[in-house]
Amino acid sequence: MMKAGDELDAMVKDANVLVSIRSKVGQRTALLSHGQAWSMYGTVLPENELSICFSVQCGTTSLPIGSEVGDVTLSATKPLQVFGVYWQSTDTFDRLK
Repeated sequence: MMKAGDELDAMVKDANVLVSIRSKVGQRTALLSHGQAWSMYGTVLPENELSICFSVQCGTTSLPIGSEVGDVTLSATKPLQVFGVYWQSTDTFDRLK
């Protein structure tokens, strides 16, 4: 039986998935891929969901605290079968200076 990470690698193969966000003031920021995930009960699919997760690089000020996101752009260097995209945001690591 193939592991979830191996299955995702096989589906994505040599495609580069790129994600960027544009703040409401027009600043565009590239997000970094920081992992793959498998979920028995998914957010987009009812079960066996494979995901690629992206976030702003920790420790940077590329997205200042309090920024409002205007849009998210997702692209890949080759066609991929995608069933959905969702956004989660938290202020857990925000630090006011």
